[in-house]
Amino acid sequence: MKQHGVSRTEANGDLIVNIGVIVSKEIQTRTTDITNAADRQVTYMGQRSYEWKAGEVEVGTYRQGSVIIHLIDRASNNLVWQGAAESVLPNKQKNIPKLIDQTIKELFKDI
Repeated sequence: MKQHGVSRTEANGDLIVNIGVIVSKEIQTRTTDITNAADRQVTYMGQRSYEWKAGEVEVGTYRQGSVIIHLIDRASNNLVWQGAAESVLPNKQKNIPKLIDQTIKELFKDI
């Protein structure tokens, strides 16, 4: 933002910056398939009601992070710019600030 001549002020600035952040826990799945030998490891016991069905199998979980940024002209109360990004968040907390910095730089590169 400094490259565009915009500086931060505590009150009565020309732009209002709205930032929305969402973090959600997601489940990664895959569909079972009769052609996959690993999915057919069910032992047939001779019951007459035996059947095999395709289904969803959980294979992992991860955190998905999303950010939406709005720049609003205070004088006209109109949206000047909007940017959004999403990414899988790293497991290590110490790596998250670096990811945020990289993502924000990428977003503002398009202004």
